[in-house]
Amino acid sequence: MDRKSIISYIICILTSLVSYGEEHHFYASYSNAEGLVGMHVRSCSQDAYGRIWVGSGNGVYFYDGTRFRPLDDYDYVQHCTKMTFAVQCDTEGRTWIASSNGAGYYDTNTGRFTPVEGFNSEPARDLDIDGHGRIWITSRSGIWRYDFALKSAVNVLGPLGCHPEMSVFDSSGDFLYILSSEGSIIRHELSTGLNYEIYPQEEGKGAVCICASDNGHIIIALENGMILSMNTQSKHLHRIQGLHRMVTSAINSMLEIDSKLWIGTASGLLIYDKETRTLEDQTGTDEKQYLMTGQTVREL
Repeated sequence: MDRKSIISYIICILTSLVSYGEEHHFYASYSNAEGLVGMHVRSCSQDAYGRIWVGSGNGVYFYDGTRFRPLDDYDYVQHCTKMTFAVQCDTEGRTWIASSNGAGYYDTNTGRFTPVEGFNSEPARDLDIDGHGRIWITSRSGIWRYDFALKSAVNVLGPLGCHPEMSVFDSSGDFLYILSSEGSIIRHELSTGLNYEIYPQEEGKGAVCICASDNGHIIIALENGMILSMNTQSKHLHRIQGLHRMVTSAINSMLEIDSKLWIGTASGLLIYDKETRTLEDQTGTDEKQYLMTGQTVREL
């Protein structure tokens, strides 16, 4: 199950609880008592056995049905630093990990961690799995793809003349969109290897976050809090109505589910309804605010 499926499942639970009573909202909170020590969650995924894996600033954890437990495999501890930027589970029982000291995968079938060779132990900023099961790693030196035959990462794109920070596949799986720390976006076509660079700017502010949409669009957050939608076919950019000047905190992550855009910011979670053009703030302390109370949300 991918991250979107996990969030959709959580939304269904929350929705059913909210409909039960108008005045009370419920949520499950996981912290030190449940095994999450000093958490700064950056990424989560679910493996083939249904376990939830969490990547954080304090390493990788998995939920065993009762509590979160740290991944304490010896090879993992030796090869990866605690700062984890992304975790992704494939269909073969492997949990892929991108950290500030490189990348690797933990095989739940064998109970062993294997570091990705050929990656020069540089920080892996992001990690994606495409529709064909191929593993893509984003680093400051470019984009790498894991070669299962060579058991090594191969640089397929880069150096790019910029510093990649984040990457995401569009809904077709044919294009990889790469966000740079300079605020530009590079569209890489897998079939041809061609690149197209996009400079989404408003008032001189570049892009800081991207996510894919089911309707073939890429959602782009700018440094000034403005959020744009880009048609991947025409490359046309337009503002998402109702959000101009409404998002005032730094945007770290976004996820679109149906008509809702979930926005993780430095001050918590916002939910924007694209149909009603309303923004719901989930960062308050009122009992109706049932998610992410004033916490930094790094990734959805």
